[in-house]
Amino acid sequence: MAKTTAGKVQIVRVPSFSPAAKAKLKGLARRGGSAAAALARDEAHTLTAMAAGAALGYVESRAIVVPHIRALGIAGTYGGLAWGIARYSKNKMAAHVATGLLTCAIRDAVASSAPGAPGTTTTTTGDGGMF
Repeated sequence: MAKTTAGKVQIVRVPSFSPAAKAKLKGLARRGGSAAAALARDEAHTLTAMAAGAALGYVESRAIVVPHIRALGIAGTYGGLAWGIARYSKNKMAAHVATGLLTCAIRDAVASSAPGAPGTTTTTTGDGGMF
């Protein structure tokens, strides 16, 4: 019978976290998630106003036809509607939507009244440069 020799055995160590380290990381993640949720709750008015502006931007970018009062524009019409709902129903979410939309409406009104804005005519002399 022939004598066989086994090759050298290599031990491969796979690093892992200890149970205590895993528990610590889990607690840290839970506290971080709770802090993020609290921050979102505290900034709900800002996030809602931003979402209203984003929805308006989406409607305008896709050229979706929505009924509105031409003199007020889409933002002014729906901002005024949201303001009326908030005023008479005491709905805070509608107030935040109104804030976002009416801010967009005021921005649009001021931008369109500026000299050189699309749809306006201006007469200037000189080269028109700033300096």
